[in-house]
Amino acid sequence: MTQVPDSLGLNKMIRLDSTSEVVVMKEFQDTSDSKKTKQHKPIFGDFFSKNYPDPGKAALLSIIPGGGQLYNKKLAYIKLPIIYGGLTWLVILANDNTRIYNSFKEAHLKELRGEEHEYPLADENTLKQYRDIYDKRRQQTYIAIGAVYALNIVEAYVTAHLLNFDVDEDLSFRIKPSFTPIGNAQQFASLGIQFEF
Repeated sequence: MTQVPDSLGLNKMIRLDSTSEVVVMKEFQDTSDSKKTKQHKPIFGDFFSKNYPDPGKAALLSIIPGGGQLYNKKLAYIKLPIIYGGLTWLVILANDNTRIYNSFKEAHLKELRGEEHEYPLADENTLKQYRDIYDKRRQQTYIAIGAVYALNIVEAYVTAHLLNFDVDEDLSFRIKPSFTPIGNAQQFASLGIQFEF
């Protein structure tokens, strides 16, 4: 067996056996060139560059509100203030409703025990009614926070899908009448949609 350097200068060694057939080709690194620089991979690898835009990555990044919108780069400067403004307003509203609910709840309990409370003109039924109203508002606000958070993820996912959507001028559809035979000389008329790609 002999090892013969590649005559074309492709930095490959070719190992030949006794029948002169190529058995193994393997690359070796040329260390004589000192000007070569090392290529550094990004911290996140190919996460942001491979298959852009990937709907799965957009949804995953939206776990942090607005992350998927930044990844998609489609009107992110408009969507981010809407997402964070909506979530901030809902969190403030939930905090306010919880505070008022707790005050009516405590006043109702004090009224039942016969103690003084911060609503001296309200009776037991009124306090219970307002407690229930603010409890319902508080729960609705928590549901709204969850809905805005979920919409943030869905919006990023759908936008990434639509960025890959083909809007070529060759795409078209036509509505044509269609006649389908039913039996002995009878036909059924209908409308059909024909897509052309």
